[in-house]
Amino acid sequence: MNDSAAQANTSSGCTEEGMFPDPSDGARYYRCVREDGVELVRYDFHCGPGTYYHPETASCVHPSQLPPDHPNYLEA
Repeated sequence: MNDSAAQANTSSGCTEEGMFPDPSDGARYYRCVREDGVELVRYDFHCGPGTYYHPETASCVHPSQLPPDHPNYLEA
């Protein structure tokens, strides 16, 4: 993944562990992790320039590699 440093957020609204796309920005995503066996912590990431988060592969890809229904899809 081409991502910048993660930023932790303990008041994240995470309801389960996993990786999730940011609904307001296709180039951002976050990971919810259970820490100390109790609290869910959100770590925010940003894809590198010109790439977007692909939720099915949990990686940052170029627009032509996104599913056609993704808002940032660009036909090659």
